[in-house]
Amino acid sequence: FLDCLVRIRHLQALTPCTVTISDGPGNTGGVGGEWLEVKLDVPIRGATSGQVLALYQQVIEAATEAATEDTAENDVAYVCLGGGPIHSRGASLQTEAHEGSGETAHVK
Repeated sequence: FLDCLVRIRHLQALTPCTVTISDGPGNTGGVGGEWLEVKLDVPIRGATSGQVLALYQQVIEAATEAATEDTAENDVAYVCLGGGPIHSRGASLQTEAHEGSGETAHVK
């Protein structure tokens, strides 16, 4: 598995998620699987099949000698790891809020 960040809409805030390789929706743990199962830490409202999901990893830039503590905290960048169309998604935001678990999307 991989802990990273996900975005579904342009300029949407990055959301923490966990990515696992899968043999298909509901079949996690497959070695050499062709699917990615993306488990969101916080549900995203209105995510639907067909939307494109992008995965990001945070990269901390090296602070220069002249940087102060205030600017050093802002020296953060993100690299896009890739993405793809959402094939299927988990339960709705309302259902997830009721059951208390994160939302899941499947990408091929």
